[in-house]
Amino acid sequence: GFNPFGFPDPFEDDPFFSDPFEQQEAEPTTPATNEADVQKDIKKNTLLRIVLSDNSVYQGEQLTATLRLYFSYSLGNLQLTKAMGLEGFWNQEIQIDPNLRPRVEEYNGKKYHVVDIQKYTLFPQRSGTLKLSAAEISAVAQVQVRSNRRSMWSMFGMDIQNVPFKLTSNEASVQVKELPTAEKPASFNGAVGEYTFSTKLSAPATKTDEPVTLSAIVSGKGNIKFVDLNKPQLPDGFEVYDPKLKESITNNEGGFSGSKQYDFLII
Repeated sequence: GFNPFGFPDPFEDDPFFSDPFEQQEAEPTTPATNEADVQKDIKKNTLLRIVLSDNSVYQGEQLTATLRLYFSYSLGNLQLTKAMGLEGFWNQEIQIDPNLRPRVEEYNGKKYHVVDIQKYTLFPQRSGTLKLSAAEISAVAQVQVRSNRRSMWSMFGMDIQNVPFKLTSNEASVQVKELPTAEKPASFNGAVGEYTFSTKLSAPATKTDEPVTLSAIVSGKGNIKFVDLNKPQLPDGFEVYDPKLKESITNNEGGFSGSKQYDFLII
């Protein structure tokens, strides 16, 4: 179906997902008898969850939020009708491999087929309790329904029906702690993570009016997109120009990581 949010549809090649698992299967569902039973059965055998990598972090510390669907049916026409709310977070979506097929996981003692619908790297912008509001999806489930009639679609007293349904996820909250202020450097500008820092000169010596380049490199894991470096403070007689920036940053399951290199031209 039409997908207004553009997330990968794990069912697009097969409008009704056929179970690829030979040894490991989600628990079978029980045939329903009427429409009320059908909706009750769908509610019992499907689940939409917001899953956090951490629920207690420092301001500016990264975490991951995943919208995850658990199901025990063949599904089709999966659409995200309401994205999870991310107020208070700077966020960046993590691309999900469109070729990934549903997997089997156990939750609360029950086995389900599982697929991740959306995934974000989050950076809390303020301290306190930040909430992620619920998301919603719609889909069509292929449900076994008990039948008294005989037809080409009815086998052993059961019909297969395609039943539209909607699901709402849980809400989630993150406790965000203020950064420590003890011994905080005056130049600290919000870099939170695990970083290394190095500098190098393009030449050990130069002449008057001939340029030399000072490269300052920060690398590691964290909110590296927000890391910024000031111009180096040099004695009178040096002119320092605005730097050229080279970035190599990735965003994946582990969040943001990579490097930023600032090349300062000095004369």
